[in-house]
Parts: sequence; C-alpha cells; structure tokens
Amino acid sequence: MNFAGDGFINVASGQTVRAAITNTAGARTGTLTLNGGSILDGAVGAASGLKEIRVVGGNALITGQANAATYTLGTNTLNVAGALNTPVAGVINTTIASNLVYGKIVPVGASTIGDALQVNVNVTGPIDVGTVFNIVDATSGTDGSTVLVDTTSNSLRYTFATQPTVAGDVNITTTQVPLAVIIAPPVVVDPTAPAPVVNPIAPVLAPVVDALPVIEATVPLLTAVTLLPTPAAVADALVQLAPSATTMAAPRVAHDTTQLFHNQWASHLAQSQTCGRDSQPNDTDKARLQENASACEANDMRPHIWASAIGSTTKQGNVNGYEGFDANTRGLMAAFEAPLPNSDSLRAGAGLRFAESALTGNIYNGKTDVDSYQAVAYLGYAPGSWFVNGAVSYGLDNYSASRTVRLPGFTGQADADYSGTQATAFATAGRNFRVGDGATIITPAATLQYTHMRVDGYTETGNAATTLNVGSQKYDFVESGLGAKIARSIAVSDTQFLRPEVHANWLHSFGDVSMEKTTAFTAGGPSFTTVGREADRNSYNVGTGLTLTNVGSWSVSGAYDYNWRTDDNKSHQAMITFALPL
Repeated sequence: MNFAGDGFINVASGQTVRAAITNTAGARTGTLTLNGGSILDGAVGAASGLKEIRVVGGNALITGQANAATYTLGTNTLNVAGALNTPVAGVINTTIASNLVYGKIVPVGASTIGDALQVNVNVTGPIDVGTVFNIVDATSGTDGSTVLVDTTSNSLRYTFATQPTVAGDVNITTTQVPLAVIIAPPVVVDPTAPAPVVNPIAPVLAPVVDALPVIEATVPLLTAVTLLPTPAAVADALVQLAPSATTMAAPRVAHDTTQLFHNQWASHLAQSQTCGRDSQPNDTDKARLQENASACEANDMRPHIWASAIGSTTKQGNVNGYEGFDANTRGLMAAFEAPLPNSDSLRAGAGLRFAESALTGNIYNGKTDVDSYQAVAYLGYAPGSWFVNGAVSYGLDNYSASRTVRLPGFTGQADADYSGTQATAFATAGRNFRVGDGATIITPAATLQYTHMRVDGYTETGNAATTLNVGSQKYDFVESGLGAKIARSIAVSDTQFLRPEVHANWLHSFGDVSMEKTTAFTAGGPSFTTVGREADRNSYNVGTGLTLTNVGSWSVSGAYDYNWRTDDNKSHQAMITFALPL
C-alpha cells in the first residue's frame, strides 16, 4: 500500500492488514491510524518515513519496522516487532492518565531516535512525583540523542525532566509544580494597578492537596484538580476543600445570639429601674416623681413572668478574598423575676432561652445551622437613680453543617453534626437622669460581656475525597459597650402609658475576633489550620423601641436595632417582650 499523496489510511478495530506501507509522495507524507486491537502486518514508512502514525482506542501492532515523523499514542501502546525510527526533531504525543496508564512505544528491534525529539505530554489524572515513564521502551538503539518535553496546557501541576537516550529508550520523569506556585498572584508591574486578590485560605490548602495520597478515594478529586486550566480555577477549588465560611463563622454567630439575648434582658430589667430615687433628691425631683407616680406604678416590685422573641438577619460581605455569608436568627426566652426578701432595690430572675441560626455562604453556598439552648440567672440592683445588673448563662450549641465541592467533572458532598458549649457573664451599669418635666429620662450605660466557648471536634461524612477531621476549638470573647438612650413616658389614658425610646451604642471586642480550625483530610495527608477573617473590633448600634404599659396589669414592648461594622457587616434586629405581674 502506497501513499501517492498526503492522505490517510485507517485500520479498523480488531482488523489485520497484510501489506507494507510506503510513501512515494515523499518523506513526511501520509497518516496511518491504527484502532484498538488492529495489526499492520508489514513494514511502515520505508526509508523516508510517514507523516504520522496514530493509535486510537486501544493497543496496536506493527509487525515490521515503524518509521514516522510523529507518533500520536493517547494512552495506548504501539508494539513494533521490527525497528523504530524517528527523524531529527521528530515528535511523540502521549497521554498520561496515571502512573501505569500512558501512551508508549515498545519496539523489539533497534530504536533509532533522531536528535531533539519532542515529547508532548497530555496529563489527564494524578501521578506521583518522581514516576519514570518509558515513552519508548526499547532493548537497543541510539545513545545520546537529546529529548525535549512539553506539557500541554491542560495541566498546570506537572512538568517532566528528561535525559539523553540510552539504548534507544526515551524516559521522562515527573516533577510537580506546587499548587502554591500556581496560585501565587502575578507580580504587578504597574504600581497604580490593583493587586489581584486570592482567598487567604487557598495557599494554606495548596501544600496539603499536593501531599494527598493518590488512592482510589482521592483519584477523582485529584484528577479534577489536575485538569483545572487556570490559576484562578485552582485557587477556587482549594477554597472549597477547606472548612466552609459558614462553619468558620458559626461560633461567632452563636456568641452574637447570646449577646442579643442579654441585650434584651438588660432592656427589660431597665424598664423597672427608671423610677428609683435620685441619689441627691430635692423638692423638684420629688414633685416630678409624684406627678409620674402612675407611670412608675407599672414598674412595681411584684414578682412577674416575662417572655421575649427575637429575630435578626446579618449580612457579611466578601472582604479581602474571604467569602462572606448571610445569617438569620430567631429565638425565644421565658423568665421569672421577683424582688429578693427585705429589699426594694434588688431583684433576681431566672429563665430559659432557645435560638436557631441559619448561615449560608455567599459564593459556595455552604450551609451551617446552629441550635442554642441556654439557661440564665440574673440580678438587678437599683437603689436610686443608678443601677448595676449582672447575669450568667450557660448553654449547649448543636451545629449541623453541609458543604459541596463542585469542580468540572467532580462533585463531592461533606456533612457534619457536632456540638459545643458556651458560658457567659454579662454586666451593665448606668444612671437615669430625669430632664424637663421628669417624664423624659436620659440613661448613659456601660456593658461588659465575657463568653467562653468550646466547639467539639468532629468528622465529616460524605465523599471520601473531601471529608475532613476537624479538631476541637475554644474561644474567649470579651466585649465592652458604651451607650445611651433617651426615653419618655406618655400617658394615653388613666391606666396606660407609652414609652418611646431611641438609643445608640459603641461596642469594642478585646478577645478573639477570628475563628480557626485545625483539620486533616480523612483520606490522609498532613493537618492544616485555616484562620477565618479577622473581624473589625469595633461595632456600632442605633435603635428605637416602644413600650405600652397597662398600669398594674401587663406591659408589651418592641424594639428595632441596626448594627454595623466597617468590614461590610450589617445586621437588623427586632425584639418583642411581654411581661405579666403575678
């Protein structure tokens, strides 16, 4: 069979063609395609050599010599019963799918390799660093021909080292480009140009994924990472393999829920502490109090029960490469409160609280739910116009988390249920100043909250390539507050009063402001620690409230608050409380 021009010959799968293939059209003309299981029974290329020999869909055999400028193998083996020839600057195209599956040529006769052979490698799966691939596995042949290797753009992870041919063998050795190098931001030459932003968690995961063992469980994931075409895509994949933004933020959200409960408790207790005597009473003060005696009657010292409902929505934006989240919280509290014996200034109470929070990530849609169960005990002391209140609470937090790793050609789910505890001490102190006709009260106050939180370790379930073992965590939150409110009692009937108020507060965190997790893949490899974004230590609050009191019977109050930090964190809060004297 002869190529009289530059054409094509195709041998079907499993077929045998008994003929020599020549090309009178001249060197480097004619393309021969051998499908899986096919045999070309004869010599191919004669002295001048074909343009290309292709092997498709499985291994193939040439019983005579093979001579071509280009060999395209895929992951298949071309067996040559005779000699193998490549010209100067010849080309071998091979695909490497794993340490053992790759395209190669196995000649029985001598292997004559022309100088400057180009080996183009297409990587389609994870391979071990240091693996040697025998692209031409010969028994004899050329010594000293140089071999050039090029890894095509389908993989950023691997390069290959070569050495001159020995006895006709062409060997390449795997080297790996660290993922940290791949995702490193490029050097910005223009100082006015914005620097590219990479999620700070991606560089932490890079060496860990490099060190993951190539086993059955990890091959699908590592294959997907290997085939990612750009540094940005690699960084995106690494972030998904870490604990999600919602699980990182969940302990802080649980703490903020406790703080919201304590703020509601403090607001409720303050309602009964606005009618105390001024520390230095005078005739005008006494007259004011007498004029407002009915309003103050609502704040008598009788035992009472009260209940409160809270709700909040928080939006944390994406900041400095960190993924943000949305959080929605709702909760209930019920308590009993009574004066202590022989005291008209000291009150005590105890109650139970429940809240549930749902967090959703902004980018990768990780989800974490937190159910909090708490018991609280408190004291309020108001001997005059000033007051000091304190509370302690202890609670159990149940977490339920889910994240999904989505890469081209790979999807892996990871879920976890785990628990934790938190113990909190909260104190507030302030003073009520009556102005004008005595019905308007300005109250500056200071608060201090300390929370010790523990989160148990856990192991995720789901796709074995993505699941993590996560160590236990503990955090200490310390937060101070300074603020003031203005309230006024307005009679709407002989027995009912409205008390509108406005307030503002500044809060400052002294304790932990970022969350961290020490983690390892269940499939193996080294442990790593991911640190969440460091939150702004200062936050700000403004709000308004309204209380309706039926003197001697009941009261109901509602409040709205807006909170914000300068790190793109905003929340809206609503609370309603009902109190009933016994």
